[in-house]
Parts: sequence; C-alpha cells; structure tokens
Amino acid sequence: MGEAKRRQANDILFGSYPKVGKGIILSVPVVAAAGGALSIRGSTLDESELRRAILYWDRLVWPDSRLVSFGETAESEYLQGMGVLERPILPSLDGDIAINFAKTHFAAFSERDKSEPGLWAMSEGPDGFSWDSGVDHSRGTLVTLYRTIPVPDRAIPLEDLLNFKEKRRDEIRALTLEIDNIYTCVNNSSDSEFEFNRAIAAIDEKCSTMLKVASEANFAFRLSDLKVSFSASLGSVFSVPAFAALGELVGSGLGLPQVGKFLGGAASFISLGSDATLAKSLSPNSPYRFVSNLHGDVI
Repeated sequence: MGEAKRRQANDILFGSYPKVGKGIILSVPVVAAAGGALSIRGSTLDESELRRAILYWDRLVWPDSRLVSFGETAESEYLQGMGVLERPILPSLDGDIAINFAKTHFAAFSERDKSEPGLWAMSEGPDGFSWDSGVDHSRGTLVTLYRTIPVPDRAIPLEDLLNFKEKRRDEIRALTLEIDNIYTCVNNSSDSEFEFNRAIAAIDEKCSTMLKVASEANFAFRLSDLKVSFSASLGSVFSVPAFAALGELVGSGLGLPQVGKFLGGAASFISLGSDATLAKSLSPNSPYRFVSNLHGDVI
C-alpha cells in the first residue's frame, strides 16, 4: 500500500486538511500606535498565547528584526529544535519604530500568504500584537465565538501539550477546519442561509467535542473567546433579503446549544460583524487574523 493510501485509510480528515499544515504569525505583547509609540508589555511570547498556537496550528513563526529584537527563551529554543517554531530575521522597513514593527508583523504574514494562500494567519490581541491606529481601511467579516474554545493553561509543559495534540489531532483539526471553512462553504452554496446555519451547527458540535477531550486531559484548560477575521465582506455572500434575515446574528449572536449543555447552561454563542482589514489575504474567504481572550474558568 502506498503512502497516500495509508494516510487515507488512517486519517479521517485525509484530503481536507493541508498536508503541510497551517501556520500562524506570533508576537510578544506589544501595542503599536500610528503616532510612533511602541508599548512593549512583555519581552517574550505570552505562555498562554504560545500554547494556544501550538495546539491549533502546525507551524509557528515569531519574526525578529535588527531594529526591535527580543531574545530567545528556553521554550522558544525547544520549539525551534522540534521544528515547530521559526524565527526569521526580517529587514527593517520605513517608518518610525511602531510603524516599522507593525509592517514587520504584516510582512511576515504577507510573504507566507503569497507562497501558500489560505494557510497562514496572524495572531493578535491583548496577549500578542495590537495595532492601535484608529485607521479603518476596508471592511471584512468578523466571526466571534464567545466562551467556546479551550486553551491550554500556561503551566502545561510543552512536551505534554505536543503529546496531547498528537493524541487528539482529529478533534483539533476538525474544529479548525469548520472555523476556517465557514465563509467558503456559505459562498459556494446556492442556499447560503441554509448552509450558514449548517456551518454554525457543525461548529457547535466540534467545539463541544473539543471541550470534552480537553476536560478529559490530565492538565487544565481555560475557556476563551475567539475572534476570526476574513478579508471578504459578509454582504458579498448573501443576497440583500438573506443578509437582512441574519440581523439577529449581527452584533447579538446565536446560541450554541451543545457547548452550552456541556458548560452547564453557561452563555456561549457565535456572532457576526464587520472588521477593519489592515492586511489582506490572497484567499479572502480564509481567516487571516485570530484574536483570543481568556476567561478565568477552568474546564
């Protein structure tokens, strides 16, 4: 039996998940402002942010530059040795220090998105890179999952986490595929409203499954929100009447009953909105930016 046939026989996601894996661009916790200020809140990758990236992505990139450089840690050296993390040195670009740092972050994504469209994203938010410019370039789509995504606790040893990831690879990838494909499946359907409702139900199921396997682990996971940005505009997918019918989702949200049942009735939902697209992907129907916010409750 050839390698492809062996993979097809043993991998339930064969053909749907990219063989090379998906990648994400990471940053230390900083806020880059258009006025030139660069607020550095940490000189190393946030431990929770790093573990989230390890669990849900296959290839991690933490760019370095000669203008603003942050040293290695024992964890980053370990991950580089394992072939999980890459630290490319990017050239300094024009602009003040904050603009330069922001351009470096975007350039690291753009270079990889150009060579592998749809396989790369940027990790942003309070525990990573934040762009505080006040500039609203073009509008895209924002999908928010509230209190649905389990994230490994920062105290979990990396080796244990990698072992868990290998053991639960199918559940992890099934969830990420549903989130990644929510826009594409709706866009390719003749009945976008029906397909969107199906996609939400599938995300609810996969989130619930992921929460279950996380709760069965021998280490702590925490609940988190997840904001997923697409370059494409939601209004370009739905007809005007269908888009209007989705008003309950825009800004307010739709409940996820399976997740809520697992969490004992706690509020968990998915919502739609618009988002500023500061960096556009060559695959606008694929997510290009992820923002996570941790909750205090442990699964």
